[in-house]
Amino acid sequence: GAEVRSVDLAGSSHTQLVEELRGVDIVVSTISELHLQKTLAKAAKDAGVTRFAPSDFSPTGKRGSLRLHDIVSARSALRYGS
Repeated sequence: GAEVRSVDLAGSSHTQLVEELRGVDIVVSTISELHLQKTLAKAAKDAGVTRFAPSDFSPTGKRGSLRLHDIVSARSALRYGS
């Protein structure tokens, strides 16, 4: 079965996020603020999560326009761990 966990990305430290994600196999990100996705991805990696499904579906720019730079930046962080 699946277990749904909700974490406070903006209000939690990296250490707190890692502890919350420890023992998790797969993280499916549903967040709309891509800069916070980097925070989640880094914590997931450090917690030993084996699969990370990023959220690329929510607009982050003005008036609903998707900012490609944010997506590329988030994907780069996931790929290279930066």
